[in-house]
Amino acid sequence: MKGSSVSFIECPIAVSSAKSRRVLSIRDLSVGGIALAAARHPRPVLLGWGILVAVSVVLVLLVLPGSLSPLVRFLTPVESQRADDALEAVRGPLRAQEAVVVSSPIYSVDEAAFREQVGALQRAALGLGPQAVESVLTYYDTGLDALRSPDGRATVMVVVLTQRPEQAARSTIGVLRRALAEASQEGFQVLMAGEASLVHDLDALAERDLRRAELVGVPMATVVLLLVFGSLAAAALPLAMAGVAIVMALGIVAVVGRAVDAPVFTINIVVTMGLAVGIDYALFVLSRYREERRSGVAAERAVEVVCATAVRAIFFSGLVVVLSLIGVMLVPFNVFVGLALGAASAVLVAILACLTLLPAILSVLKDRTSFLPLPVPRAVETALRGMWWSRIVLRRPAFSAAVGLAILLPMAAMALEMETGVSGYKTLPNELPAKKGFLALEERFSYGLASPVEVVVKGDLAAPSVQKGIEALKEALASHPDFASPVLVQPFLEKAVTVVTAPMRGDPVSAEAQAAVRRLRELVRQTFQGAPVEAMVTGEAARMLDYVEMTRSYAPLTYGLVLGLSAVLLMVAFRSVVLPFVAVVLNLFSVGAAYGLIALVFQRGWGQIVGLPQTEAVEVWIPLFLFALVFGLSMDYQVFLLSRVREHYGRTGDAAGAVARGLEATGSVITGAALIMVAVFAVMGAGELTDLRQAGLGLAFAIFVDATVVRLVLLPSILRLMGQHVWYLPPFLRWLPRFPLGHEG
Repeated sequence: MKGSSVSFIECPIAVSSAKSRRVLSIRDLSVGGIALAAARHPRPVLLGWGILVAVSVVLVLLVLPGSLSPLVRFLTPVESQRADDALEAVRGPLRAQEAVVVSSPIYSVDEAAFREQVGALQRAALGLGPQAVESVLTYYDTGLDALRSPDGRATVMVVVLTQRPEQAARSTIGVLRRALAEASQEGFQVLMAGEASLVHDLDALAERDLRRAELVGVPMATVVLLLVFGSLAAAALPLAMAGVAIVMALGIVAVVGRAVDAPVFTINIVVTMGLAVGIDYALFVLSRYREERRSGVAAERAVEVVCATAVRAIFFSGLVVVLSLIGVMLVPFNVFVGLALGAASAVLVAILACLTLLPAILSVLKDRTSFLPLPVPRAVETALRGMWWSRIVLRRPAFSAAVGLAILLPMAAMALEMETGVSGYKTLPNELPAKKGFLALEERFSYGLASPVEVVVKGDLAAPSVQKGIEALKEALASHPDFASPVLVQPFLEKAVTVVTAPMRGDPVSAEAQAAVRRLRELVRQTFQGAPVEAMVTGEAARMLDYVEMTRSYAPLTYGLVLGLSAVLLMVAFRSVVLPFVAVVLNLFSVGAAYGLIALVFQRGWGQIVGLPQTEAVEVWIPLFLFALVFGLSMDYQVFLLSRVREHYGRTGDAAGAVARGLEATGSVITGAALIMVAVFAVMGAGELTDLRQAGLGLAFAIFVDATVVRLVLLPSILRLMGQHVWYLPPFLRWLPRFPLGHEG
């Protein structure tokens, strides 16, 4: 047969006539065999997916809210985690503390009006009951100078809540703010700062960003699908696949999230990834089906071609994405595990939907996928296909490759300037109530009042060396420039634990605070060296330091795993030792360019032109997560293109013609898919959470680079220059299993 219509004598999943009795073989359990079986038996497949989606909806509504947590938790016993466990053993469960800053431009703290205002606020907080507020400490009750500002115009109330910060954020902060607002009098400003109030506001931001993704991302994706397919029915099908991927992935997170404390904005990642890969994978399958039908292949046979080619390519490329995200899960920190779990769940469901659900739908709909056609201008089709550019590249491959490298290398070089760390509250929107509270606390007192450093001394407290060490540590902290007064010593003799507490100066999540913790840990180690105790430092700054250092220490393992697995899978799929090297290097260029853009936009402040904040550092989780996700998603387009190139090369042996045919066959599909991904990730980059802004912008730019400079310029140029040598496989590796992604004659 000619064109895209191929003989199924060569098809890796050839089957006997539907009228004859079939015997289940090992081929039926292959990727193509499973997809073909789903197409031949659509009713049970559709019923099964309907049940799964219904169950997922129930899980999302009833279970998901309790499965997401703002809790930052280590999954391995780092120093701060061990200290926190020891504190909970002696104090009970961690309770949230909120610092309420009361200030006035009219009255001083010593005046009766000020005292009356603080008393009213104290009564309002305690009026919420012991189920919400445990205690309220004021300057007038304690006489602590640390609770009075140097100018005498402000004081701090310490409100101890009954629940943990992540629980209080959802149940108490809202009612506490309303109670304090009602008790506030004219001439006073009342602001609240603390972990629970910050989490409360971050939840609201994440919800706003999620709505933005739905309201903007879906219409933009719909427009692109209409331009690619020219049909309302064909555009609706990928959107439906994305909806299935999102709902079922959220159902998975609802079940598994409880075990890993998945972060709240896992929902944002699931929705974004579900839209991106759900639409893209369905787009690739549907476009191949319509291509076969246009070439005259019968509907049933066109579904078989799709099962043997497009579905296989999607299964393989999606597997690379999932394995890349598993590499992120190696970092024993709930943020990494939760976000990677959400993204991997969306990709996995999208793969399974293309493997079973979409073939079943195609076998039922047949040509009704072209229902409600819309006229698409020929100029749009030409622009999406991009063949005019491809012809230039294939005629001048060496020059084109040099131009592509000249574009990417400077951007990738900028990645060397990228600094990682934790931005803290300062990059949040200025109107956020928690940010206003932290700014007031830092301006008039010290943000560290709300997040002190704690040294937990556990062991033989009666030993003279231990008592001497505790006194020495107290004196050192009292005179240390990184810490403020008061320094408190709290013994728990029956538990053999003593806790030394001191407020930090400045922002506890800043790089300066982390450096201060390093110095403190060295001081503690020297102070208790040889003593029969274990001395551990914890607090928000210590946790952030452990978080940053853990991420950096696990990064080489994740990078190595992602690169190694991708290379091996490519070698098996394309039976070449050259292609894996080319693909890995090109993907590294895409990732490097994304890193460079983030450094320019956020660290150098170029993004301030469009309202993006300048930060001292890129969020420490971004490079690692971005690497795995970009590497996997960039591999999608390379697999889609190379599978068609390999298919044509295996049929004709014409290396140059295979490149041109592959570009022609995949041009509009990959361009459309990339436009959708860029749009979806750009919406995430336009949100209000700084770390998601960095991730969204980096992903959007990386996909844009991969779909333009890499796919249109570098990869075709290299394939054209290397010719048939790009398919070289040494004789000693010919034992590798075959996993054909297309009809390789």
